[in-house]
Amino acid sequence: MTDPSQTASTGHASPGSGGDYDPESIPIRSAATVLILADRPDLQVLMLKRNARSVFVGDMWVFPGGAVDPEDAT
Repeated sequence: MTDPSQTASTGHASPGSGGDYDPESIPIRSAATVLILADRPDLQVLMLKRNARSVFVGDMWVFPGGAVDPEDAT
């Protein structure tokens, strides 16, 4: 698993990693995530591995979730 402390501090992917974009040019949108924990002696956390070819945080371990659409409010 990729160590988040080594990749998440700048808020964007490193050059050549498939994520070459200017984070200032991308509008901020609402998003939600789900954190699922199993309350057991050997704590378990559900995480997903993103496709390595994804432009945004490819090949990273993430919590399930995604964009919040206007129809989600109903």
